Amino acid sequence: MLGYRNYGWREVQPGTSSALPYIIFSTRPINGSSGGPILDAASGAVVGVVSGSRTLSAVEGERGWGASAENIFELFSLPGFIPASRKKRL
Repeated sequence: MLGYRNYGWREVQPGTSSALPYIIFSTRPINGSSGGPILDAASGAVVGVVSGSRTLSAVEGERGWGASAENIFELFSLPGFIPASRKKRL
């Protein structure tokens, strides 16, 4: 994992912003890996979900990016959210 980007695609550091929506990682994800986990190399913890790849600049080249786990976790607290597993039982 290389860092976080905000909604304006600017780099942000944990603890300096309340929103850490995107994670940038060093390798371009292989085709079909969207939706897969982004793992922290040191701890093995899931820190996000793969979304795709993006060219950041001519110097940095193409990098993988995804949604941060913090951002995904917040979705589960939205009013009216019903997980698909519960919808089947209703």
